[in-house]
Amino acid sequence: MNKIVNVEMTGGLIGWFTQAPAQRLGQVISKQNAEGWRVVQIMPSSSGNFLLTLFRLILLLATLLLYTETNGFYIVFERIGSSAAAAVTPPQIAPTCKSCGKEVNPEDRFCQHCGHKQS
Repeated sequence: MNKIVNVEMTGGLIGWFTQAPAQRLGQVISKQNAEGWRVVQIMPSSSGNFLLTLFRLILLLATLLLYTETNGFYIVFERIGSSAAAAVTPPQIAPTCKSCGKEVNPEDRFCQHCGHKQS
């Protein structure tokens, strides 16, 4: 079982002086680790939306450069000891020739050892 967590970041002067991205990510990861999840991947959440960028700029100017929202991160977690992670595919048994009993490739039409036609 997987889980995705969105880590939101703060911009402006408040975010610049009070919140380091590595520290914020570390807090979220350690909290999730305590709940039995482990990190699979960390991706930056980026938006190409021009209106969102414009809204953030207006918000930054309205708060006199103190606060705005910024792009954060998506963290993909996996449950530790999940059945999906523990599931192992059974070994594949190579097909054998019905005539001589030696191994043949599944895509072969004839046995390379005795020439018997494979069905």
